[in-house]
Amino acid sequence: MAGWVALATGYLHAYLAMYQRVPLALDGMGVGAVSPRVVVILLGSLAVASLEHGLDPRLVAAVMMVESSGNPAATNGRCVGLMQVNVPVWQRALSLDEARMTEPLYNLRAGCRILRHYLTIERDDVRRALRRYHGGKRWRYAERVLKVWEGRN
Repeated sequence: MAGWVALATGYLHAYLAMYQRVPLALDGMGVGAVSPRVVVILLGSLAVASLEHGLDPRLVAAVMMVESSGNPAATNGRCVGLMQVNVPVWQRALSLDEARMTEPLYNLRAGCRILRHYLTIERDDVRRALRRYHGGKRWRYAERVLKVWEGRN
């Protein structure tokens, strides 16, 4: 158990470093500045969901930042939450509860499950999996996420 705690702590520190470079946009929640409580909730949720699905939390954080700028209430068409999960497409396959999609941990778990699915299909080719995650149409999305993941933003 101690190894897991050390690993999770390392991931949290890595995400915190990213958070300091890319501020979270929570305007949709009516929040002017990000409270420490919100940061802790996002960090904890990110670590849990990433570790549950065997994903690099920095990659998940990069997807989250590109998709929603860290806004749990973000919506774009049919896509909802931190990971901008397309609810109509995934609701049946993942047994999603649409009412919970703006909960950070719930949304991150769904997004991580989808990302893991695409990584499996693409034999761990992150760039190709990211393209699928975004709907399979453009490479530019994958490049944006990779830049954030690699700290080139």
